[in-house]
Amino acid sequence: MKAEKAKIQGALQTCLDAGAPLEFLRQMISLFRRKWTGSKIMQKFIDDMEVRYITSMEVEE
Repeated sequence: MKAEKAKIQGALQTCLDAGAPLEFLRQMISLFRRKWTGSKIMQKFIDDMEVRYITSMEVEE
């Protein structure tokens, strides 16, 4: 599960570094939520990533 977390974080960071729009990051988060629907641990991690990447971008706008 550690490798999956690193992949999710890496994907979001790459999108952020590439200047992806906020809506694209939201879609990525939704994709990850659907993939990991049955895992409370991964859902909690995805929630954390949403706060780190999406909420921080909303504050900047």
